[in-house]
Amino acid sequence: MDPTNNPEAIGMVLCTCSECIKSEHTDASGKQVKGLWIHCGTCRHHMNRKSDGSKELSMLKALSENFCTKA
Repeated sequence: MDPTNNPEAIGMVLCTCSECIKSEHTDASGKQVKGLWIHCGTCRHHMNRKSDGSKELSMLKALSENFCTKA
């Protein structure tokens, strides 16, 4: 598979912040997915700008940071 067709292979993450979730695309398996593929640092910034201290948001931030350290 061509790595340019695989966002994860080039260090991108699926951002589902309140703005990015408005976008949709079709994944490699043909399913409709909400969100935008962006750099993990940008996703972290998106999640921080609307931070409300919720437990779910904290979990998403931790997952994003964990992914960035492994990418």
